[in-house]
Amino acid sequence: MTRKNIHEEQKAYWERKQHVIKRRDPSHPVIQAFAEPKINHILSKINLPDSPRVIDVGAGNGYFSYWWEKRGNLTAIDYSATLLENNPVEQKMQMDARDLTFDDNTFDLSFCNAVLHHVDKDDRATVVKEMARVST
Repeated sequence: MTRKNIHEEQKAYWERKQHVIKRRDPSHPVIQAFAEPKINHILSKINLPDSPRVIDVGAGNGYFSYWWEKRGNLTAIDYSATLLENNPVEQKMQMDARDLTFDDNTFDLSFCNAVLHHVDKDDRATVVKEMARVST
C-alpha cells in the first residue's frame, strides 16, 4: 500500500460517524481518571509558565484536550473533522500533524497521546519534528 493510500485509509476511518456515537463525555470521571494523572505527571517533570500555550496533536474527541484546557491556553488539532465536532474545547482546528501550520515556538508544550501508531512509519519522525518545531 502506498503512503498516500495509508493516509486516505486513516482519514476515511476517522471520519466515520461511529466515532461520534455512544462515547463518554471528556468530563466523565473515568476519562478524568485516565487523563489527569498523565497530565499531572508531565507537569511535575517540566517547568511551564502560568497558563501555558499547549497544542494537543491528534486531539480527537477531546479526552485530553478537555483537561489540558483547564491548565492553560489550548489548541486542539486533528486530522478528522468528525472527531473534532465533539471535542468540547474552544480552540480547535482540522490539520495534518505532518504539516502544522503554526510558526516556530508558538506553543510552550506539544502533546499527543495514541497518535503516532496511526501515522505511517516513514512519517512519524516528521510529526515529532513538527511538534518540536512549534514548541519552545
